[in-house]
Amino acid sequence: MMNKVITARNFRLLVLASFAISSIYLVAILFSPQLDIGILTFDHPAILLYYNLSAIFVLFFPEIFKKITGCIVSDAMLAMYSGFVFAGLFLGTALDFYALIPIWDKILHFFSGIVLGILGFAIIDLSHRHFKREMSVPLATLFALCFAMAAGKVWEIYEFILDSLLGTNTQRWADNYGVPFVGQEALMDTMLDMILNSSGAILIVIWGYHRIKRNGWPESLRITKAEKNVK
Repeated sequence: MMNKVITARNFRLLVLASFAISSIYLVAILFSPQLDIGILTFDHPAILLYYNLSAIFVLFFPEIFKKITGCIVSDAMLAMYSGFVFAGLFLGTALDFYALIPIWDKILHFFSGIVLGILGFAIIDLSHRHFKREMSVPLATLFALCFAMAAGKVWEIYEFILDSLLGTNTQRWADNYGVPFVGQEALMDTMLDMILNSSGAILIVIWGYHRIKRNGWPESLRITKAEKNVK
């Protein structure tokens, strides 16, 4: 039996490698279309390359966050973050899981509420432990809920801007033939995304409220302040 499982950072390296390899493949396709063997099922290789390069940049956010603030994200949170980026941008976009599994997008929006709610609690926990900012459990729960829901809405704004500038269909405002939906049907995808994000956030803050009341916020889901070396 292995006495050491794959670490969060090794997992993130695997995610980075998948994006890097697919990006190299996409660059090759852009210069030599005959190399396209249909591994990455996407109509516009240049846009998919943009997604891949964006994902690689996003995966370095924890390091950027550490450099700016001196705060370290726990391994469990890093694994959740890397897995979510992988599921959304690589499996969802590059391998076309959004088309192969119609509810893939909805699953991710639901879990985004959970992940963002955990992050909201972790921010409050960090503020309490390192900056001595006291906050009642109900108020901390409300902050985590609002943080998760607000972040979900920011994502919808990002999708709207992306669709407007690049002509993509991330908000499902048109059918597979590019014919725009009309009326409430055009709003259906965006509204369902926001409802699912909010549902995931509500579920995790209920759990978080009772967890903090009983035993405090778990160490495995904490953001910690890096200790300064004193010589």
